[in-house]
Amino acid sequence: MTNIIKVENNIIVKKDDKLIIPKELPISNKHRELFLSGKNFPKISEIQDMNIVVKEIHKLVNMTIMDKGVNMPTEEQTYLKQRVTEDIVRDFTRYTLEEIKLAFYYGVRGEMGDFFGLNSSTFYKWLKDFRYELLPPAFKSVQK
Repeated sequence: MTNIIKVENNIIVKKDDKLIIPKELPISNKHRELFLSGKNFPKISEIQDMNIVVKEIHKLVNMTIMDKGVNMPTEEQTYLKQRVTEDIVRDFTRYTLEEIKLAFYYGVRGEMGDFFGLNSSTFYKWLKDFRYELLPPAFKSVQK
């Protein structure tokens, strides 16, 4: 006797130009949000108003500083935000702002290895590692 299990609603659907992964699928919330972060939001290169991009990146850097609990002088915060914004606009315009947010979120929580201090190199590493360490397992679990 075989154990055949009928699974319904096991396909990703598109509703109002947004992909939706059914809750019934055995995919973790982390993998779900990682997968959808690049699908349901515009790429940075597609956003017309760069002020929106810059303000959001600055907000995300501030949140990361607060999450880490670093007491950083205002001048250093300003410099860090400028450097991170320059790096993103130069090298990561194929990311969405949601992907940037998740890269910083998981980076500061040690999901992409240990780090020692917040600086522009740390943020750059998180952005690179996001693409090569966090996304592949998420895409694999969704493809199953």
